[in-house]
Amino acid sequence: MSEEKLPVTLLAVFLGGCLGGAFRYLLGLLPGIGAWPLVTVFINTVGTGCLASLAAYMKQRKDGLAYVQSFLGTGLLGGFTTFGALILELDTLFVNRLFSSFFLLLAASLLLAFFSIWVGKKVGYLLARKTTGGHRHG
Repeated sequence: MSEEKLPVTLLAVFLGGCLGGAFRYLLGLLPGIGAWPLVTVFINTVGTGCLASLAAYMKQRKDGLAYVQSFLGTGLLGGFTTFGALILELDTLFVNRLFSSFFLLLAASLLLAFFSIWVGKKVGYLLARKTTGGHRHG
């Protein structure tokens, strides 16, 4: 990355991260879904699917959307997803010897993440085909 692009890319990541973190916090306040650890599983599943969609979409496009990728991928979705929170929640369950909850949270998070990657890639490729008129770039 050139030096003149660094400030703009950094700003895109910063703004996206602020929005993603704020959105994650607000989802935690919703009745029902905000209940721990359901909100973490939901956020990681949705965030993983969105990240996979973005990656699949960007892979098909070669037209300089680097700022969009920095804003949406690294910033917004990076600030939105909660890997650190997941690990902390798993540690809490393990330390408190709540092993069935530990394994349920771990399995649900991993299985839903892989499922959301599969769905996200399909969505990303579909969007890329629609926006490029059905032509695959690269």
